[in-house]
Amino acid sequence: MIEMNPFYAHESAVGPVFDVATWSRRKAWTTAAGTLVFGLLVAVGVACVWQPKLLFEEPPDVIADINEETLKLAEDNPWAAYAVTGVVGLLGLGALAAAFASAADAIEGGYYFRAGPGGISLCVPQGIDFNKFCLGFKRLEVDIPMSRIADWTIVQQKEIGSMSRNAGNRAAFLTIQTTDGKKQGFTLDCFREPAWVVHNKINDALQMVPAQLEPTSELAPGSAPVQTASDIEAKHDAILEALTAMIQRSNGDSAIVVSDVANAKCVQFVLSDNAIIIDLPEQGMDGSERARASEYLRRVRQGRTGGSEPSGFQMAAANVNDATQLALEVFDHVYRLRQDDPLKVECVSL
Repeated sequence: MIEMNPFYAHESAVGPVFDVATWSRRKAWTTAAGTLVFGLLVAVGVACVWQPKLLFEEPPDVIADINEETLKLAEDNPWAAYAVTGVVGLLGLGALAAAFASAADAIEGGYYFRAGPGGISLCVPQGIDFNKFCLGFKRLEVDIPMSRIADWTIVQQKEIGSMSRNAGNRAAFLTIQTTDGKKQGFTLDCFREPAWVVHNKINDALQMVPAQLEPTSELAPGSAPVQTASDIEAKHDAILEALTAMIQRSNGDSAIVVSDVANAKCVQFVLSDNAIIIDLPEQGMDGSERARASEYLRRVRQGRTGGSEPSGFQMAAANVNDATQLALEVFDHVYRLRQDDPLKVECVSL
């Protein structure tokens, strides 16, 4: 089994599960823009076919000819003309509904795909929600215990001519076959990772168990107790005190976790070669937070000279004051926590 910090885990009906795919806000906005353009083009096309003078004072010859043929067809075979127009119109309305629903998704978000040793837990869109007046997608939330999963496959659709695993990815589809012989299918179009990455992460997640990191206020003399603070100065002092206590222990068997009480967003501190390393758990961030974290860490690294920096979402702090300031800035710039929102500071054993 692979042990993982419990702050990466989520509770579900099948036990602790870990993120294996990341919902993409950019995909939602791209879909919204594409379907909106298509729907508007259909509407303009229908108008040009029947009443081109609504759009043109003097319609081009091509459009005028199409309009003439349409009117002639309507006279000779009205049912055919109106049926074709109705089908095309419904197609355009469907595209506009999908555009509004995708835009709502981009604003609300909340889709996830998680797996753990107990099974698979996911939330994906499933068709237009007519109860929302076609302004949103229905959400399909499923928790499937591992004991019920007989087999699962992920199929990736590629653009024609695309040979790379990381490029040309279009739709992805997950199929789960349960022990009773039934198959369930789920679209993965709303997630960012390609199918092969999701496939590998599922395999890893099914072997993971949360590491035993138990918060304690009595690790050793000088260690910091669990504290919750709302005032900015109190937050600063609580983080500084906890980091100082961790350094005094200096045996590398503990870590400091600073978390947002309401949303469980957190940063973690560990000692590595006598250096304080701040870590932003990537699995706990959504797409926009991940982008802000990358930009923030890039700017901080650019402002430093000398020494090697950890890669990814980690950074070395010069001292406890620097580490404390970095933590507060992460909650401000990356997680966008309000200054009066409380933070919990706790020491955990490794």
